[in-house]
Amino acid sequence: MSDYANSSARLAALCVHLKARGLDVTHNGHLTVRVEGEVPRAVHITCRPREKDGGALWFWTHWGEPLAEAHDVISAAVAITGLLAVRT
Repeated sequence: MSDYANSSARLAALCVHLKARGLDVTHNGHLTVRVEGEVPRAVHITCRPREKDGGALWFWTHWGEPLAEAHDVISAAVAITGLLAVRT
């Protein structure tokens, strides 16, 4: 399986997991995860190789920060929900 096909499959798996958690997620080549509230927030997630990890696929934010290895959707979901949390 090519990196593109594998990254697309990993994004689809993460999308399903985030939707099961009740998050608003769209999948259009990347994921956009949104939360509404007094301060609406969103994050765009991609899946691509991480050179520092031997080219293994990782989930990345649109800020260019690695979140978790692409096979670990639970850790990625925890990181994403943390990014979207509104702190008071």
